[in-house]
Amino acid sequence: MIIDKAKYEIALANACFSRKDLEDKGIAKGTLNNIRDEKNLLPKTVGKVALALGVKAEDLIKEVS
Repeated sequence: MIIDKAKYEIALANACFSRKDLEDKGIAKGTLNNIRDEKNLLPKTVGKVALALGVKAEDLIKEVS
């Protein structure tokens, strides 16, 4: 699963969060780098990021065409 960078940044803005805030919530720096680079993530990881941001996982996923 790939988190869409734009959707992720919108969710960050809506939550008034920074990368540091997500790190404080237990999201690893490596995961945040993988999101930035739009690399594939495990579903469990996407769920953790979504939970930390207060959104549904499907709100972050990059749509495949």
